[in-house]
Amino acid sequence: MAFLATDLDKAEIDFKNALLIFPNSSNAHFRLSTTYLFMGNESDFKYHFSKSIELDPNNPYVYFEIINGLFEAGAYPKLFQLTDTTLKKIPQEYDIKFASLVYSAFAKKRMDNKDEFTIDSLKILDLNPLFFIEKDSMKARGIPVIE
Repeated sequence: MAFLATDLDKAEIDFKNALLIFPNSSNAHFRLSTTYLFMGNESDFKYHFSKSIELDPNNPYVYFEIINGLFEAGAYPKLFQLTDTTLKKIPQEYDIKFASLVYSAFAKKRMDNKDEFTIDSLKILDLNPLFFIEKDSMKARGIPVIE
């Protein structure tokens, strides 16, 4: 997903204003962290992402959105680090565990790391034995899938 710099600047202002009204909003901190991620502002990204998790440590969708953003941005080392942290912190969340492994596996595939891709693929199959069959079925029907 591509953003214009002005879109990011506006998003930053909007989410900062939201935090003035709702300083303890996990969602506002999360959205601001995502904005900073796309702006390349790593220190503010880390601060607001951490604050979002501190305010709502059980919100698995925060992790999912960030992992998705890192995958789309091609920031694979950060994705792997967050995936490892996520799997240790909230291993009971099936959806997040599954999504983390899928993004991690396909990032490794894009990096041509076949051994690590195979390891993650086996973990995915442990969680959902039909995943790769479903993925092929989705592709055949024209539904976009991660490659």
